[in-house]
Amino acid sequence: MRLLVLLAIVPTAVAQPLSKNELETLPLEELSGRLLGEVGAFAIGVDRSNFPYEIRFFSRAYAPPSQYGLCESDWITLRLDFSPGRGTSVESIKTQPRFGAVDSIYHFPARISEERNRRVCSELTDVSQFFPAPDWGSARQVLYYLDYVKGVGIFKGKLHSFECTGACSGIDAQSYIKTIDPANITAVEAIDCPGDLRRGSCYRITLTGSPPGLFPRELRVYGKGYGNNTEVSHVALWVGVTFF
Repeated sequence: MRLLVLLAIVPTAVAQPLSKNELETLPLEELSGRLLGEVGAFAIGVDRSNFPYEIRFFSRAYAPPSQYGLCESDWITLRLDFSPGRGTSVESIKTQPRFGAVDSIYHFPARISEERNRRVCSELTDVSQFFPAPDWGSARQVLYYLDYVKGVGIFKGKLHSFECTGACSGIDAQSYIKTIDPANITAVEAIDCPGDLRRGSCYRITLTGSPPGLFPRELRVYGKGYGNNTEVSHVALWVGVTFF
């Protein structure tokens, strides 16, 4: 059962008020149990870097159906509310699916590979580099497209049209495309494909700049097919400017 469903049935009372010191120092198992109740048993990691505003838990990874090489995890973000004299309580809870490739995603699904993938995913101890996507199908397609535009493996030498808008003069746009790490993806959204891409799958991919949070970047990829038959026809990069 997805953690999103479990969280929906967890009573609000489960989120117990905790002191600032407890939120900063309690070990993962105790902290997740007190804040998330039974859902806390799925947590394998915690991020307190944005404390005291929020705390994020990473769930144990699992394998999407009929997939190989791809794992999925739920990131659970708790927005905190501090009240003097009453400690810190949970104001809101949000979950987001995250995905990561742990092996080649070009293998044809078979029972033995699916079983191995489930085991590999369940044994992961760090999912903090996973990226967001609406679902596993979109995540897989984005990884195919990134391999294509980077010219990885069977896609070496493949051509596609390219354009860059915004603050492009500050970077070597073509070289940048080839260095994109999925861990730098902050959002993926399906967008409409042009009329010449029948049955295509097109995406807007939001990326962190360098350093993170500055000079945001947006990549639009237009393509079709999947696996070894993936084709990308056009890539559009937009580079933003951060004003201080």
